[in-house]
Amino acid sequence: HWQKVQKFLVKNPNLKNAFVLDLTKPRGSSLDPAYSTVKAMLGEKGMLSQFVNFNTCDHNGGYNEKKSSQILCGVSRQILAKCGVRIWWVSIPKEIPLPAVFIGIDVFHAPRSFDLATKKRTAKKSCAACVVQIIRSHNSNNDKLEIYTETMAREAGKEINLGAFIRSVTSTALKLLKVDPKSCVVWRDGVGDAQVKAVAVDEIPKIKEAL
Repeated sequence: HWQKVQKFLVKNPNLKNAFVLDLTKPRGSSLDPAYSTVKAMLGEKGMLSQFVNFNTCDHNGGYNEKKSSQILCGVSRQILAKCGVRIWWVSIPKEIPLPAVFIGIDVFHAPRSFDLATKKRTAKKSCAACVVQIIRSHNSNNDKLEIYTETMAREAGKEINLGAFIRSVTSTALKLLKVDPKSCVVWRDGVGDAQVKAVAVDEIPKIKEAL
């Protein structure tokens, strides 16, 4: 259905403040082959979007109402989060000096795709993301949200050697948000237990340099 989406976007070039909810049921495939194309089109227009694949669960049939409810609740949370709503929050302990910088790092691995030329399933590039959030108050009801994030394409399956990337993102965030942090908390996902030591040796010194 990407052609219809493209046609609509061409006819409405100045469309603003739109959130696209794409309900799809691909034929003959569990995954929607148009997903990446449509997602890229909407991204170029600066439009937020959420896709719901009815091949994962038929939300019309009532066959598995519990599974449908779980999926749609997750979809609802994703939509709220993409629109900037804080759906979870905690009070920062008084023992943590403020302002504090919270850094989150993860790596997404795209599913393999079938290459018509080689007749084999090949790996796509992975995507690393670093999110930096500044906390200036111990009050959990503080309405001000300060976040800076960047992403970077990675060699397929590669989860380590992100130290320089994290240092750059953290340094840029501190400059743009004009903060001199008194403490730092890091969440690092996307690595196995065997890689933790190597990741710590690479990334912790780089974060200290940025701070």
